[in-house]
Amino acid sequence: MTRFRDFVLWLWTDWGRPSFLTRLGLPRILIDPILYLAYPSLLYFIMYRFLSAKDRPALIEFLRNPFVLAAYAVFFIVHVLGHFLQQKYGRPGVNPSDQFRSLRQNLGDPFVRIYLLTIATFILCLLIGGLQLQSQFMHH
Repeated sequence: MTRFRDFVLWLWTDWGRPSFLTRLGLPRILIDPILYLAYPSLLYFIMYRFLSAKDRPALIEFLRNPFVLAAYAVFFIVHVLGHFLQQKYGRPGVNPSDQFRSLRQNLGDPFVRIYLLTIATFILCLLIGGLQLQSQFMHH
């Protein structure tokens, strides 16, 4: 239970990345979801403005696909767990093989297992969403 308690307490900190808002007392778990939703919204409005009228329905179908939305939500969980594990086990570097080695060495940690499971879920949701969209566009 201490691991879970440590994780919950860590969620309400600055995640080792202080900013202006975290110095004011706002925890990163309240700041990051707002930014996580703001960036794609901004990109959507920019893309929608410059897309041709013929391509706009495809963009809307992509963004309303439940599997794509689920993949985006799961990716936020991957993002949060990744920061937690990096802070817990140190930063192994940007080399993916070093990061994988660090995860493999700590495979007994339930958070590492959840992290790997959420990565697999993200990939699966994105794959299913892409295949679903491909089949929709092939019938049009």
